Amino acid sequence: MVEHATAARSRPSLRSLRVIDTRTLVWVLGVFSAIGVYQYGQHRNIKVDLGIDVHRSMTETPSRWLGDITEFPAWFNDEETNPRKTVYVCDNAEIAGMVFDSMRDFRRSCDVNNADILWLRDRWLEKKVASNYSQFYPHTAINFFKQQNSFTDKGELKQHMQDYEARMKKKKTAAKTDTRLKLEEFYRPTYRLFNATECAQFFAQLSSKEGLDNMWILKPTDSSQGEGVEIVSDIKKLRKDYLGPDNRTCTRTTHSEEYDEYIVQSYITKPLLLEGRKSEFRLYWLLANVDPLMVYVFNEGTVRLNSQPYKLDDWDNALVHITNTYRQKTATGYDPSIELKWSFSKLQNYLAKTYNVSPTYLEDVVMPRAKEILVYALNSTQHEIAKAEHKASFGLFGADFIIDSELRPWLTELQLGPGLSFDSPIKRSLIPEMLAESLRVISELQDRRRGNVSIHEISSASRFVPIINMAAPSPYYFHLPCGANRKPVAIPKQQV
Repeated sequence: MVEHATAARSRPSLRSLRVIDTRTLVWVLGVFSAIGVYQYGQHRNIKVDLGIDVHRSMTETPSRWLGDITEFPAWFNDEETNPRKTVYVCDNAEIAGMVFDSMRDFRRSCDVNNADILWLRDRWLEKKVASNYSQFYPHTAINFFKQQNSFTDKGELKQHMQDYEARMKKKKTAAKTDTRLKLEEFYRPTYRLFNATECAQFFAQLSSKEGLDNMWILKPTDSSQGEGVEIVSDIKKLRKDYLGPDNRTCTRTTHSEEYDEYIVQSYITKPLLLEGRKSEFRLYWLLANVDPLMVYVFNEGTVRLNSQPYKLDDWDNALVHITNTYRQKTATGYDPSIELKWSFSKLQNYLAKTYNVSPTYLEDVVMPRAKEILVYALNSTQHEIAKAEHKASFGLFGADFIIDSELRPWLTELQLGPGLSFDSPIKRSLIPEMLAESLRVISELQDRRRGNVSIHEISSASRFVPIINMAAPSPYYFHLPCGANRKPVAIPKQQV
């Protein structure tokens, strides 16, 4: 009798079988559902865009997908089973997809035509979407619009800013004082070599003297990751390549067969060195609304460093001059043990310790100046942005700056693809929250538009700080106070 009772107690009951983790069960069912849809699509010869790698999903848990992250922030919640909005995410925007999957108010959609929000990172699909906006609802938020080329293309941005500067200078002619930020204070002399007039102007002003004071950098107008970038060290060869027999007329409009259009820009020969290496920093900014224009800047960014010590006359060494993480990691001689990314807080501490500036100098001086520069650049292209055919368009972009030896930031470019990867601990801690908040901001804007509610105050923007808000009763542009000191700080020569 005792043995029978013991056996009965050891036999599992139906209730005890329910101890399986609910999240695990949901995840397993989701994977098998995805496999079923995928196989059905293959059987019917239909391209099914799941936005995930099914085979990888079977062997890796969602936490493994997120790199080294083991503890999720409070805003992560994967336990809700009834998300409110659908988000279509491109296959090659895997990081964004993983973050969005972890948010309680959103779920992934495979239907590009009926999703509430489209997160595109595929040029072919972007062109397909842009060719027929009428297939979408007016409120469908799409992170692409053709006019973004007006600021992500280096040649177009240069021309828009130059035209804007001419208009502002003309407007200020009657004034006795002109305290505004001027183009020459943050953007190096730049010429579009594919434009015959500017090409001739470039060579007309170019000194024939070769040396460290006559250095230029060639950049394709629409490339990324440092591709096609060259430091010009041979002025005579450049003249021979571009100029005709009269040595004045440009007979060539492109620098290479790979890229059609190039700009040439005066090189910053005295950059801020971090541990002896050239550096650059990136701001992440959200163009939340095209018309009226609304732009936010995330309150944290990244600092990129080259892997080898800076040496000005080492022309052909990409590890010295091209401040791009991808180029650094793929260059011959790269040492993977060298740290290539810093946080803003580490940069601030380094500046305070090495250059004897205020502990808040980066926050109080450099970043406000960078925001003011970004406002200038976007003001110059605002008329183009407003032409966006789909008014619910948005975009998450990057703004890259080089700080010189006098701690002044110089704009290098506005990035279409701001590097949303987990290639460093710095980015693994920054990007998930930035992506999540950007989606919440866009979602709130969408709800306000559909509810015919004012969009000028967005409550979901926490770490995203507004720098342009044309929807406000009094249009807002971030700017430094009148009379603010924009002059560089005095750095002791031995520290430069």
